[in-house]
Amino acid sequence: MGDEGSDLSIERGKIPNFVGRSVLDRDLEVRILASHHTLDGSREFPGPYPPGAVMVSTSVKGRHARTGSVVEVNPVEADAWGLAMAPEGFEEFGVILGTPSYFSTGARHYRFVLDAAGGMCAIPATDCEILVAGMR
Repeated sequence: MGDEGSDLSIERGKIPNFVGRSVLDRDLEVRILASHHTLDGSREFPGPYPPGAVMVSTSVKGRHARTGSVVEVNPVEADAWGLAMAPEGFEEFGVILGTPSYFSTGARHYRFVLDAAGGMCAIPATDCEILVAGMR
């Protein structure tokens, strides 16, 4: 959400979402859902992460604006939307998990980690493997 990082003032229990038009297909609505959880003391993702770090999860799915049917968002465009909350220039620190076959919505999924000040943190390879395994 800008050069300085993401706004971490998201209220717990409220999942922020965004609905906008596709850049590539004007008949397509792009829907983005985001959530986050703290990594302090996380056993699932051992880190190392700085105190106050959070893992941000985003998903991007498409819907035809007139019919309401589920439409797949072009993967390149979806990747741009899915990593949009990363500070500019740090998108490569995000993990693109893709579209698991067991989801009927066709949503593509992404993860990245932000420190307490909203700056991007690298996700270690071991945690990336855990994330990818969880999407199979």
